[in-house]
Amino acid sequence: MTPLYYCFDTIFDAKPSELFVWHGQQSSMEKLIPKNQAKVTKYDELSSNNIIEFEIREFFGLIKMKWLAKIENVIINEEFTDIQIQGPFKHWRHRHRFIGLNNGECTKMRDEVSFLLHGGWFINALFRKLVLRKLEKLFQFRHDVLKNEFSVSKYSLDKK
Repeated sequence: MTPLYYCFDTIFDAKPSELFVWHGQQSSMEKLIPKNQAKVTKYDELSSNNIIEFEIREFFGLIKMKWLAKIENVIINEEFTDIQIQGPFKHWRHRHRFIGLNNGECTKMRDEVSFLLHGGWFINALFRKLVLRKLEKLFQFRHDVLKNEFSVSKYSLDKK
């Protein structure tokens, strides 16, 4: 089964290196996760093969589960990928890209996610729109956090 795909972009008036370094801090990781949905329970640093552990909360905190993600493909100041090794998805791959624009003076921050739910094609077809809506809200939240940390660029993006 082919994974489903989601992408979210924002352009910031910051260098790729600034956004990359910011993402590598545990305090930043904690800011990027809505407190009512999850918390970081283990984080070392942003380097290949490191594991990040989250406690995910669903249904007003009534259901809690562990999410383990492995960091891979770290290219300093350009990108890194987290891959779920335990959690709610059958497949989850989240690529964080920091694309330099205007001679590196601003950055297109791109989040690319491919995912599959457990349960086969029927479950994925049934819950696809719900998951995409949740991802849209999550990445809007995350990019709003980044907007509070960095200025949004005057350069516009074509709509996805």
